[in-house]
Amino acid sequence: MSWLTDKSKILLAAAAVLGGLTFIQPANFDPNADLPSLAEVKRAEVSRIEITTGQEETVVMEGSLDGGFQVIAPYQAPADTIALRPLLALFERGKTRMDVAVDTGNLADYGLDDAQGVLVELFTDSDEPAVSFVVGQDRPGGASFVRLPGSDVVYRGKVGSRARYARAPLEWRDKMVTQVPAGLVQEIRIEPLDGGKTVFERLPEGDINSESSAKFGNWSSAQAEFPVDQKSIDALAKSLTELRAGRVLSPDFDGGFDPPAVVAKVLMVDGEQITLTFGQRTSEGGAVFLKRSDRDEVYLVSGSVRDRLLRPILAYRNRILFNFERLDVRDYILQDELGRAVLTQDSNTNMWSFTQPANMDTDVLAVTQSVNTLGDLRADAIDPEISQEDAGLSDNPSTLTVRMRDASTQSLLIGNRLDINGTSYTYVTRPELLPNIYLLRTDTLTHLRAGFNRSE
Repeated sequence: MSWLTDKSKILLAAAAVLGGLTFIQPANFDPNADLPSLAEVKRAEVSRIEITTGQEETVVMEGSLDGGFQVIAPYQAPADTIALRPLLALFERGKTRMDVAVDTGNLADYGLDDAQGVLVELFTDSDEPAVSFVVGQDRPGGASFVRLPGSDVVYRGKVGSRARYARAPLEWRDKMVTQVPAGLVQEIRIEPLDGGKTVFERLPEGDINSESSAKFGNWSSAQAEFPVDQKSIDALAKSLTELRAGRVLSPDFDGGFDPPAVVAKVLMVDGEQITLTFGQRTSEGGAVFLKRSDRDEVYLVSGSVRDRLLRPILAYRNRILFNFERLDVRDYILQDELGRAVLTQDSNTNMWSFTQPANMDTDVLAVTQSVNTLGDLRADAIDPEISQEDAGLSDNPSTLTVRMRDASTQSLLIGNRLDINGTSYTYVTRPELLPNIYLLRTDTLTHLRAGFNRSE
């Protein structure tokens, strides 16, 4: 640098110092301080939602989360409030600030031009939207490209994925086929195509004003020559009264309703009846088509609901093996190929200890969990074909026994194992339930045996 004059060297040094100072930021410097934010809006205060995707018609919904939203344009129908709930929740968690400014202009590159962008507007008590923004393409990490109306600045912000907003207009309509309390169902009538009919019913007992206070007797069926499984029918009632469709189709859609595969009639305790007709057609994904008698639409729903209705009555045989309280047990006894083990519960402390073999270490938590599991044990299936001999339940099988404080006993007989589609099951029964032979997942038995310090 010998060609520089002394004055030039001084000026160059000063410029370097000044340039370096531009990179020294104060401790409170915020590089995003000037980035815009979307306003905080309580979802309970939102009364109108407008969503426009590209050049499509604007979907307009009015109402509230408590009372439900209605689609008022481009058609009129109840809106999918379940989908709107998480959408609105995003804006009541505080102001949603943009993460970073990405670009200016070039809106089409980010899916933010008028042809691609999704304009979202939320209204409260004014003609002007409380929140308004345009969503473009998604970015990794839950962010999307965003711009504000009237601006060509491209931001990245966490406003939910584009798919949350960019739905076809018909996808905003309510997809709940039924939404009534399963606890207030009094009767389920099943009428399959083959003409057979199954009716499950129960009688109300006492107050029936609400699901929490309603009391009913047990489910029964005149078509069953055996006690029916209460949990299975409770699950059936729930599947029919809290039924959500994957899609809502036009009334003239051919779902195989002529004739239908099965008709289910659900009678509520207040006299309301819901009639559901399932078509014979099955979609590629295994879903089936359904019509409700008081509506015109055709719904696409899970095929498992129709499958449940088409089960033979034998599938509803009672599968409850035990129903007792742990504190009522005095002795818990395992007899198997390794010998006899007895656990006794102290009547004062309710603590467990081995009384045979004596002085053996006791895992009190494992014993408690084991007894609790046995006290509410329900078989996974019933095998109507297997004999007691073939199931390994006739010639000195292993047993789990509880001796109650009143000296009565209840025993589980444990037989052979079998594999079904890669899952291990074990044949079990109780002497008083014979000739019924049940299937129990082997890992459940492993859990029961763990109370006796035996894993297999």
